Amino acid sequence: MDAERIYRRLADELEFTRGIRAAEHPEVAAALRRAAAGAEARLRHESRVEVTLPFLAADGEEPVHLSVLIQRP
Repeated sequence: MDAERIYRRLADELEFTRGIRAAEHPEVAAALRRAAAGAEARLRHESRVEVTLPFLAADGEEPVHLSVLIQRP
């Protein structure tokens, strides 16, 4: 699985669960891209990787965290 597909999966999950579109938040998009690149590298040696991004953004007054399990196809 390549980093772009992983990025899309993370961005879709963030939008679905919290209503935050990564494309509208450059800092969030950059964090997702870094996490996707790291997950891609780890998936070369592991069958699944949990991507956890604490304090990714703020939704009102509450912090937004993201945790997604990515598996090799």
